Amino acid sequence: QRFKEHHRKQVNKLSSDQKSLLHLLDLTSSTNVALNGGPGTGKSVVLLTAVEECFMKCGMLSVIKLSPTNMAANRIEGMTINKFLGIGKNDISTYARNPKDIVQVLMRQNEDLVEQLRTCVKYIFIDEVGMLCAQELQVLNSVLCCIYATHPAEKVRPFGGIKVILVGDVLQVAPVEFQKKQGYYFHSKAFQEGHFVVL
Repeated sequence: QRFKEHHRKQVNKLSSDQKSLLHLLDLTSSTNVALNGGPGTGKSVVLLTAVEECFMKCGMLSVIKLSPTNMAANRIEGMTINKFLGIGKNDISTYARNPKDIVQVLMRQNEDLVEQLRTCVKYIFIDEVGMLCAQELQVLNSVLCCIYATHPAEKVRPFGGIKVILVGDVLQVAPVEFQKKQGYYFHSKAFQEGHFVVL
């Protein structure tokens, strides 16, 4: 009850534009969300409030929080994308050609996480997406599709049907390695085919 009261107060602090993200968390919709904004625009507050909304809708195990960097991952009590995938940051290009290899790594290293993905996870939040390259988002999409496919030839929804919420500032300076990894996340095929609503 205390959690619900806290959440209600947080929602009331949001602007009407910020509250629109909460409406887009409806699982009956196939849309994903990209929340953009510069420093000081309240992105972190919106993200945490949206996570609470998901907890209340579907339970604690329904949400996974990711970020490209350790610092941002710690801030949202999540994990880096590379840790989630079970590979090193420099290995993303190696595995990009065959995401099924990552699924095999995940099954060996963290079978519980794979089971959680298959049975509980409904939402994935990714913070600081301005630091996320196209190749990383593409690999994440491919891995999730492999996990959710019941047979190799099955075509599944983007990100395996999990609702993805991207949060960050796309105007920040991109790291040099972005040129080697196909540019920003929004240059990826996964983003272009992922039915993203941009806020």
